[in-house]
Amino acid sequence: MYLKSLELHGFKSFPERTVLHFSGGATVIVGPNGSGKSNITDAMRWVLGELSTKNIRGSKMEDVIFAGADDMKPMSFAEVSVTFDDSAEPRTLQSPYEEVTVTRRYYRSGDSEYFINRRKCRLKDIFELFMNTGIGREGYSIVGQGRIAEIISRKSEDRRGIFEESAGIARFRYRKIESEKKLAETEANMERVADIEAELAARVGPLEKEAAKARKYLELYAEKKKVDISLWLYEAARLKEAIRKSTDDTALSAHELEMAEDSLKVTSSLIERLYEQSRDNKENSRRNRDSISDVSKRMNAAESEVKLLERESQHAGVELATEEQLAGAAETSREQESERLTQLKTRAGEIDGEIAAAEKRYAEHTERLAELDRSIKARDAELEKSLGEQKDAENRLTDLRVRLNVLENSIQNQKKRSETIGSDLEKYEAEIAECNRICKEAEDTAKSYREEAGKIADRLSESAERIAAIRRESGGFENEARELQADIASLESRIAAMTKMVEHFDGYNNSVRYVMNEAKAGRLGGIRGPLSSLISVEKTYIPAIETSLGGALQNIVTDDEGSAKAAIASLKRSGTGRATFYPITTVRAQERGREYDGVDRARGFLGWGDDLTDSAPEYRTIVKSLLGRLAVFDTLDNASDAARARGWRIRAVTLDGQQINAGGSFTGGTTKRDSGMLSRSAEIDRMKRERGEAENKLAAVRDKIREAGEKIDAIGKENGGEEERMRLMNVLAGTEEKTYSDADGRRKTLLELTEGMKKDAAGLDESSARSEEEIGRLKLSVEETERKIGEIRAEREETGAQRGQDELEAAEIGERANEERIRLAELNRDREAVTESIRETGERGAEQESAAENHRKKAEELRARIEELAGQRKEREDEAARLREEIGGLDGRQKDLDAAVDEIDTRLAQLRKTEQEQISKKDLTFVAHSKNEARLNSLKESEQKAHAALWDDYELTWATAVRFSEENDCPAVADGERSKTIALQTELKGKLRSLGHVNVDAVDEYNEVKTRYETIRTQLSDLRESRADLENVIRGIERDMKTMFLDAFGKINTYFGEVFRELFGGGHAEVILTDPENALESGIEINAAPPGKTVKNLNLLSGGEQAFIAIALLFALIKVNPSPFCIFDEIEAALDEVNVSRVGRYVKNVSKDMQIIMISHRRGTMDIADTLYGVTMQKSGVSKVFTLGAGDDREKYLK
Repeated sequence: MYLKSLELHGFKSFPERTVLHFSGGATVIVGPNGSGKSNITDAMRWVLGELSTKNIRGSKMEDVIFAGADDMKPMSFAEVSVTFDDSAEPRTLQSPYEEVTVTRRYYRSGDSEYFINRRKCRLKDIFELFMNTGIGREGYSIVGQGRIAEIISRKSEDRRGIFEESAGIARFRYRKIESEKKLAETEANMERVADIEAELAARVGPLEKEAAKARKYLELYAEKKKVDISLWLYEAARLKEAIRKSTDDTALSAHELEMAEDSLKVTSSLIERLYEQSRDNKENSRRNRDSISDVSKRMNAAESEVKLLERESQHAGVELATEEQLAGAAETSREQESERLTQLKTRAGEIDGEIAAAEKRYAEHTERLAELDRSIKARDAELEKSLGEQKDAENRLTDLRVRLNVLENSIQNQKKRSETIGSDLEKYEAEIAECNRICKEAEDTAKSYREEAGKIADRLSESAERIAAIRRESGGFENEARELQADIASLESRIAAMTKMVEHFDGYNNSVRYVMNEAKAGRLGGIRGPLSSLISVEKTYIPAIETSLGGALQNIVTDDEGSAKAAIASLKRSGTGRATFYPITTVRAQERGREYDGVDRARGFLGWGDDLTDSAPEYRTIVKSLLGRLAVFDTLDNASDAARARGWRIRAVTLDGQQINAGGSFTGGTTKRDSGMLSRSAEIDRMKRERGEAENKLAAVRDKIREAGEKIDAIGKENGGEEERMRLMNVLAGTEEKTYSDADGRRKTLLELTEGMKKDAAGLDESSARSEEEIGRLKLSVEETERKIGEIRAEREETGAQRGQDELEAAEIGERANEERIRLAELNRDREAVTESIRETGERGAEQESAAENHRKKAEELRARIEELAGQRKEREDEAARLREEIGGLDGRQKDLDAAVDEIDTRLAQLRKTEQEQISKKDLTFVAHSKNEARLNSLKESEQKAHAALWDDYELTWATAVRFSEENDCPAVADGERSKTIALQTELKGKLRSLGHVNVDAVDEYNEVKTRYETIRTQLSDLRESRADLENVIRGIERDMKTMFLDAFGKINTYFGEVFRELFGGGHAEVILTDPENALESGIEINAAPPGKTVKNLNLLSGGEQAFIAIALLFALIKVNPSPFCIFDEIEAALDEVNVSRVGRYVKNVSKDMQIIMISHRRGTMDIADTLYGVTMQKSGVSKVFTLGAGDDREKYLK
C-alpha cells in the first residue's frame, strides 16, 4: 500500500482546492517560515481522526477552517481527503477496495462528517481501518512539527502507544477495551435485571388476590349497569311525555298573551293622541295667562315710575341749595393757603446758601485724599516691581551657577565618550566588510533565479488571467452556496422544532397528550386525532376559525362511541384529566334555522365556517356541527349590522377573530390562540417547499463550482508544471533576496552607525571648545547679577520711607472731611423739611380752588336734571293708560281656552280606566305563560341531567343505551315495578361497597406481571452465561497481546541499537521495561550514550542529541513494523548540518522500500528529494503549493 494523494479544501491556509500527488521514494516539501507547509502534516493527522486540537496546533476545532484573508471571505467548512492504493498483495487495509479514500469534513456549526470512498461512516470505522498499520492517532507514521523530542521527554508509561502500534497489538487492545466495556454493561444489566426479578416476585402473589376480587366486582358492576339503564330508560320515557304536554300548554298561553298585548296597544295609541291635544290646549292657556301677567307688570311699573320721578325732582332742589353754600366756603380757604406758601419759599433760599459753602469745603478735602491715595498705590507698585526684579535676579544667579557646574561635568564626559567611539569604529568596519561579501553572493544567486522565473511567468500570464476570471466567478458561487447552506440549516432547524411540537402535541391539554400517546403505543384504538390535526384552513381565515372553535380544536375525533368510551375509561384510571370526544358515528349536525335566512347576502359576508374549512369526507358532519351555523364577516361593523337585523340570534365572527354570540354578547380584543394549532402543518409544508427549492439551487451552484474547478485543473495540466517551477524559482529567489535584504539592512545600519559615530567624535571636540567659552561667559554673568541685587535692595528701602509720610497726611485730612460731611447732611435734612411744607401748602390751596369750581358745576347740573324729570313723568302717565285697555281683551280669550281643556281631560280619564283593565288582564296571562315556560325548562333540564348522569356513569347516549338494553336483555320497568327495581339497585350498590377498594386493572396487571416475571428469569440466566464468555475472551486476548508485545519489543531493542550506531557512528542504545512481570502495563525507559559519553539522564543531553536519539528509535519502530508511508515535519530542525546529512542518507536508503514525505527547510534534506514541493504565501493567509520533479532542472536551481 502507498499514499497516492492528499486533497485540501478550506483547511487552515488552503481555501482553494489543493491536491498533492505522491509517488514512491522521498518527497520533500519546502517553504519559508509561516508559509503554511506544516498545515499539510496537520491535515494528514486530522483526516485520520485526530481529535486533539493541540496536536494540530489549534485552540479549538473551528480553527481548522479557513478564517479569511484581505480579499477572501471566511469559509463555512474544511475538508481533507487522503487516497491510498492498496492493490498490491498482501493487502494492508481491511477493505474490499483496491483504492481507499478517507474524507473528513467539519462545519462552523460544529458538525463533522466522515467518509470512506465517499460513503458516510463513523470515526470508529476509520480508527479500525488503520489499526496495526502504524497510521492513525497513536501511530508513528506521522511526526508533527516539534513532536520528535516528545518521544524522549515523555514519561515511560506514555511511550507505550507507539511501541504497541509497532508490535501490532493495538487492534487486540482495542478488542480488549470493547470486550471490557461489554462485560461492564453485562454486569450492570445483570444487576438491573436481578432487581426487577426481585420486584416482580414480590408483586405476583398480592396481584393474584386482587385479580380475583376484581373479577367479582366486574360481575356485580355489569348486573348493576343493566338495572341502572332499565330505570334510566323508564324515567327518560316519562320525562319525554311530560315535555310534550308542557310544550303544548306553553304554545297556547303564548297565543293568549299576544292577543292581550295587541288590545292594549290600540288603547294606548288613542290615549296618546288625546293627551297630545290636551297638552297643546293647556300650553295655549298658559301662554295667554303669561301675556296677562306681563302686561299687568308693565302697567304697574309705569305707575311706579311716575311716583318715583316726583320724589327725585324734590330731592334735586334740596341738593342745589347745598352746593351753592359749599362753593363760597372753599374760596375763602384758598386765599389763606396762598399767604403761607410765600413765607416758606423765603426760608428755603437761606438754607441753599449754607449747603453750597459746606459742599465746597468737602470737595477740597476729598480731592487731597485722592492725591495721597494715588501716591501710596504708586509706591506699592514700585515696591512690588522691585521685589519681583530682586527674585528674578536671585533665580538667574542660581541658574547660572547650576549651568556652570553642568558644563564642567560635560567636558569630562565628552572626553570619555571620544575614547569609546574610537574602539567601536574598528569593530563595525570589519562587520561591514563581511556584509558586503554576503550581499554580493546572494544578489548573484537571486538574479539567476528571477531571470528563469520571469521566462516562465511570460508563458503563464495568459493562463493566470483565465484562472483568475474563473476563480472570481467560482468565488461568487461559493458565497451563494454558503448562503444557501445557512438558509437550509435554518429551515431544517425550524422544521425539526415545528415537527417536534406537532409530534409531542405541544400546547395541548395533558389529557389530550395522554390519549394520543396511548394511541401511539397501541393501547387505545380508533383514535383519529385532535380536531386541529384533521382540518385545514386558508391562512386568511385561521384567526376566525381558531377563535370560534376555541378549546374544541383540542377535542379528539374517534371512530365510534366505543373508542371514545375506552379513552375516557383510560383517562379516569390514570387521573390525567378530562377530554371531549367526537365519535364519527354519533355526532349529528344541525341545519341553519330561519334566523340565518339572507345572512349570505349581507354586506361583508365571506362564507359559512364549515365551507371555509377543508377536511376528509368522514369528518364533514363534525365540522358542520361546530361551524355550520357560523357566519364569517370581514369587519366587526358588518357582522354587528347583520346580527342586529336578525335579533341577535346568529353567531358571527370577523377575520381578525372578533366574535358575536347568539343572544347579543360580544367577545373580542387580543388573545393568544391555541398555539397556532391550525397553522402548524401548513407552516411545515411551506418550509419544506422552501428547503427543497434551496437544495435544488445549492446542487446547481455546486455543479457550477465543480465545473469551475475542473476548468482550472485542465488549465493547470496544460501548463505542464510551468507554474510549479516558476514558484520554486520565486521561493528560492525570495530566500536569497531575504538573505541579501538582511545582510544589506545590517550593512546600512552599521554604515549609518559608523557615520554617526564619526560625526559624534567631531562634534565632541567642537562641543568641548564651546563649553570652555561658555564657562567664561557664565562667570562674568554671575558677578553682574550679584551687583544688581544689591542696587535693588537700596531702592526698596527709600521708597518705603516716602510711603509712610503719605499715610500720616492722609489720616489728618480724612478727619476734617468727615466733619464737613456730617454738617452737610444736617443742612440737607432741613432743606427737605421746608420743601415738603411748600409742597403740602401748594396742594391744599389747589384743592380748595378745585372744590369751589366742582360745587359751581354741580349746581348747574342739578338745575338741568329737574327740567328733565318733569318731561319723563308725562311720558309714563300716558303709557299706563294704554296698558289698562290691553288687559281687558286678554281676559276674555282665557275663559274660552279653559273650557276646551276641561272637556279633553274628561275623555282621557275614561280611556285610562279602560287601559288599566287591559293591563291587569295581560299580566294574568303573562304569569300563566311564564309558569308554563318554567315547567317546560325544568323538564328539559331534568332530561339533560339524566342524559349527563348516564354519560358520566356509563359513557352512554340515548341511542347507545337503547342498543345496550336490547343487546343485553335488560328487564323493562313497568309502572308498578319501579319501586321493586329501585330496591334491587340499592342491594347491588351495597354489595359493591362491601368489596371496598377494588383495582379493576388487577386482572390484566396480574397476567402482565406474571409473563414479565418468567421472561426476566430467562434473561438473567442468559446474562450470566454471557458474562462467563466475555471473561474467557478477555483472558485469551491478554495472553496473545503479551506474547506479541514481548516478541516485538525484543526486535525493537535490537534495531534501536543498530540504527543508533549507524547514525551516531558508534555508541550504545537500548529500551527497557520498567516492570517486566506486567509487560502490558509496564513503562518503557530509554538508555542511550553517544560515542565517548556516559549518560545517566537523557535530559542532560543537548536538544540536538535528544532529537537524534528519537529519530533513531523512530526508524527502529518502522523497521519492526514498516508503515506504508511516513511524514516527518522538521524532525531534523535541531540538528547541525553534519547530522542532517546523516539523517538524509538514512532516509534515502529507507525510501527505496517505503514512501517518505519530509517537511523541511534544510538544504541537506532537500538534496535527497525525488519529488520536491514548494509552499508559498503570496497573499497573506493563503498558501499555494507547486511541484518540481526530479532531474537536471532541479539540480541546476539548487546549486
